Amino acid sequence: MSGILANACVILVRTQGPVNLGMVARLCGNLGISDLRLVAPQCEINCEDTRKFATHSRALVLAAPVFADLGAAVADCGMAIGTSARGRALDYGEALALHQVPAAVARRAPRRLAL
Repeated sequence: MSGILANACVILVRTQGPVNLGMVARLCGNLGISDLRLVAPQCEINCEDTRKFATHSRALVLAAPVFADLGAAVADCGMAIGTSARGRALDYGEALALHQVPAAVARRAPRRLAL
């Protein structure tokens, strides 16, 4: 794979639902991302729902390293892009508008990108 996702990892932080975990693993598989990382998961990793929704990406879930905190999970990354449905005050660096992301990622290439 080449392009923006060639050196990307996907990180789930305190994911609470096995369906969500399975679907994200499936998405990673469909996009060719082989590096899925979990930070303090709040759900069963290897349960029926996770396996069912991961489909052909089950091995990706089972191989995913589990980290105690986000800092450890992104330690080898040159840039981390995060989203959350929860409103809270976070100070992890600069906030970018969506249209600014591709240029910011390109400036940091070829370092690993955490999503």
